[in-house]
Amino acid sequence: MMRFRYFGCLLCTRVTEVYEAPEKRSDTPEVICYDAPSMNNTEVVPETPISQQGILKHEERRKIDKYSSTPSTSNSLQAVKKRVTLTRTVKKSPLKKSSKEHPYVNIPLEEVYEQLISQTVKKSPLKKPSKEHPYVNIPLEEVYEQLISQLESLCDAGSKADIILSQQSQIQLTSQEKPAEDVVENATNKFGPPYVLKYFWRMCLRVLRKDSGITNVPYAFWRENLRILYGLITMPAVFQEPFIRMLLKDCTWTSPDKIKNSSAANWPNNSDVVNEVFTQLIAYHLVDPVDSGSIKLEEAVRLLSKEALEKLCKNFKLDHKKGRPSLIDSLIKHAEKKNCFGSNIEKMVFKKVLEDLGCYYKIKQPVYDFLHAIFTLYSPTNMDSSQLNDDPRAKLAGKLTFLMLNHELNKVIYPAPRLISKCLSIHKTYLDLHGLIKANHLEIKIIQAVESRKFQVACDLGNEAKCILENTFLKAKENLLEEIPSFLWRFTTPWVLMRCIGYMVNSLERMRKYDEAVELLRFLLLTKGLERLCPNSRGQWFDRLALNLQSHLKKPDEALEACTIGLNDVSVKDKDKVLLQDRAIKLVKDGTSFIPVVVFEEPDKVTIEGEVLAKEIGDQRINHFILPNSTDDGTIQNCRVEDVALHYFLNQREFDEGVHGEGQPWHSLFGLLCYDIIFDHSVPGVWFSELQIHPVDLTTPYLYSNRKEKFDARFDFLLNADKKTLEELVSKHYEEHFNEQNTEVSWELFTNLEQIHRFLSCCEPNMLVALFKRMVMDYRSVRSGFPDLVVWNASKKKLAVIEVKGPGDKLSTKQRLWLDFFSKNGVEAKVCHVVANNNRRL
Repeated sequence: MMRFRYFGCLLCTRVTEVYEAPEKRSDTPEVICYDAPSMNNTEVVPETPISQQGILKHEERRKIDKYSSTPSTSNSLQAVKKRVTLTRTVKKSPLKKSSKEHPYVNIPLEEVYEQLISQTVKKSPLKKPSKEHPYVNIPLEEVYEQLISQLESLCDAGSKADIILSQQSQIQLTSQEKPAEDVVENATNKFGPPYVLKYFWRMCLRVLRKDSGITNVPYAFWRENLRILYGLITMPAVFQEPFIRMLLKDCTWTSPDKIKNSSAANWPNNSDVVNEVFTQLIAYHLVDPVDSGSIKLEEAVRLLSKEALEKLCKNFKLDHKKGRPSLIDSLIKHAEKKNCFGSNIEKMVFKKVLEDLGCYYKIKQPVYDFLHAIFTLYSPTNMDSSQLNDDPRAKLAGKLTFLMLNHELNKVIYPAPRLISKCLSIHKTYLDLHGLIKANHLEIKIIQAVESRKFQVACDLGNEAKCILENTFLKAKENLLEEIPSFLWRFTTPWVLMRCIGYMVNSLERMRKYDEAVELLRFLLLTKGLERLCPNSRGQWFDRLALNLQSHLKKPDEALEACTIGLNDVSVKDKDKVLLQDRAIKLVKDGTSFIPVVVFEEPDKVTIEGEVLAKEIGDQRINHFILPNSTDDGTIQNCRVEDVALHYFLNQREFDEGVHGEGQPWHSLFGLLCYDIIFDHSVPGVWFSELQIHPVDLTTPYLYSNRKEKFDARFDFLLNADKKTLEELVSKHYEEHFNEQNTEVSWELFTNLEQIHRFLSCCEPNMLVALFKRMVMDYRSVRSGFPDLVVWNASKKKLAVIEVKGPGDKLSTKQRLWLDFFSKNGVEAKVCHVVANNNRRL
């Protein structure tokens, strides 16, 4: 107990030296005295003092007298004290006479203890992270009930959710003064928690409820993940917000400064508070701090700023006058070297890098996967990783919350139901769902690697996907896909892994490894059990297989065999069969014949001239088509080749209206005449989120089979209805659903509703029904390839479709098929070739 006095004296003396000594120092040496207590004749070695040379000499140690002992009972609080005088030279500090008594000898031990603890807490306000989760001993069923209750309270509280969290949370900010209660209430009533928190709570509540349809026993499905989530949502909002903002990005290392830049204005400016926030997140097993055990050297180096990289390179005697990529490579290569003793210097370099890096944090991978699983079940179409083919750097989770914000503000309207309780429920266990999340993350990495032209990285990731597919799906005793509707298969792990392997084929071809590409294509196309996965990609894979065998490996016989197998495959669509039969015709030997599988007529051709403005840029010449301005003032305007063709047909042919929209005019008619059927809310299992722009079965044959009776009735109605009735149906859907974001109607394509009526009047009912049937039977393969222009004359009931081709352009297979369809159904279909004439130079 007497040791408390000694340690308290030592601690307070150090604090005085640190904060008071600089103002009182002098050049005169000072004698500082310590009283060392003894307990039961046990020697207590005092802290080694520092002399002028920094080391206490042996002779000085011998000057310490042996202290005497006095009898004492076990209940006595008094001990024999020994005077230990240690001389230390302190700059600018006068000599002080040593005290004969211990400075705290008359203070009760209880008070010494309290002061000691107080001093320690002031110097170390952050709590040490616990090794165990704080809710580890609560039964899962109880955790689940409390979690749902908490989420319901937060979602119902709205702007007052901050008050609920601050009142019930046991976490206090020791480094931040607590504002007055009325100030907090007024602030939260006005602003409330950030929208990212509100939507996160809303998604968690709908997915975890029992009526979501995912499982009858939610706590058995989600298991230990519920403890993690409960610990998160019971924290104050200031703790939750940085974590959620990290979650909406990729699972990468993030600094508090980056989170502050993307957070609301209430982000704390006090660095102690920020540190405490992340200390608590670490204690709740939500994030990892950056250290040598959680990050690799190369990854840490890439996080450094250019200034820090230059500083490190300069310290290691490396060339620091380079660009950032070169500095990173120099440091990584330098870390691989050895010192004069033959030891690797990587640890030393790593230590320096971490010192300059500062505070970085990363969400734990299991936590990241679990919360992204909730996002995926809430809105599977918006979290589909294949969307990154259009934008490889998109953040799907962040985009999802932003769409929810715009939807709540009525800035964007969707055709989906407003209130949806059921979620995607095709995964029997969390392990199965976790496999889908891992496959999605794998696909994202591959897409980003291909976009960055890191083809070897993409191949390595593709091999990983192939191994998972072989070891799980192909070796499974039962086919779990049989219990799932086929229009939901794209939300399963095997489907996503197949897409990943498809990207690997592309990467191998880019690296000119055609033998490996052919082997991988044969695995995708000929392996038993994979024929029903990604059926819309099989035609493209057969064409790539035949191309590689014919052009790159010079194996025409094997290429012809691949074409033949592809043409007989029931999953290969007409657009791909045309490619295969064109290649097969070129491959057949002399004297043999090949019977085409798809027969169509070649379209009529029209050639027109367009005026071109040529501009010389260096050694290149860029041609721009031009047209006179509509103001008739002699000026010209730059335009596309389609505008030149549209100007020709409207001025020199018997057409007075037209649009350049490719498939948009026809999809708009399809949507306006069948809107209530396509977006029917009563169809089960096709609506999972209020943010969907189409039902999930739109691109599958189930679009027709799930609505067969209604589509057949509507087609009969179109064949027998008069012009006025059709216009009324179009007007009804146009007015009820105007500006709804959907895949069919392009609201801005036509100038007004009357123009749509005039266009509709030129369309024969038989042609419209045949067109709509083709779309609903095979929506995915026929949704593109429409002719560029649609022109009409309502007074003469004339209608034409024109595919426009500039110099050097050729028709694709989809375009050839659509031109053939329109021609066979009574619509004038032409190919318009625009050639340059009367070149002007700029």
